[in-house]
Amino acid sequence: MSDRWRNLGAGITVTGGLLLFIGSMPPTWFGYEQGDSYLFDPAVFSPIWIERVLLPVLVLVGSVGLLIGIAGLVYRDWQESRLLRWAGPTSIVGAIALLAGIYGPDILTTADTTVGPIPALAGLALAIWGLLLLLVGGPLLAYAYLRIEKRRLGWALLSFIPAGILLGWVFPEGLGELAGAVPWLVLAFVIAMELRD
Repeated sequence: MSDRWRNLGAGITVTGGLLLFIGSMPPTWFGYEQGDSYLFDPAVFSPIWIERVLLPVLVLVGSVGLLIGIAGLVYRDWQESRLLRWAGPTSIVGAIALLAGIYGPDILTTADTTVGPIPALAGLALAIWGLLLLLVGGPLLAYAYLRIEKRRLGWALLSFIPAGILLGWVFPEGLGELAGAVPWLVLAFVIAMELRD
């Protein structure tokens, strides 16, 4: 992988982490109130539009940015370990399936209709399948990087979800989601540093 592609991948990954962090900001910070949920066609840049449209898009794009960084690392280190060659694609496919299951039904449904039961069930099945792949592939990918002496990346991959859950639980409501996104931001910077090395 050339320096140009590694730098581009690192930049995309850091941007993804920042978007994930911003997308985790509590909607109340933008003036959103629970009583606004009855609005079906909110004005652009209104608090409910930010909560319903902008923040989910930021989370989706940020997740794709992190996936690009992980895919770049797996591609770069493909020959390092047979376990990595198995766990890397499993994790990436699982993450893509999870994102498609969560966001796909909403994206494929027109703006003036609700998600029907069949697309919702299909999305749920896809998300569960992706989650199962991630639960298997994710820890094995972290272990594969620990085995090839990339400890910083291995521990970051292994600990960012437990750390996010812990921080989200420790901090009070309103700050919990934002604090829970800090490990994702740290992971993005670790992946970017690994890509640059």
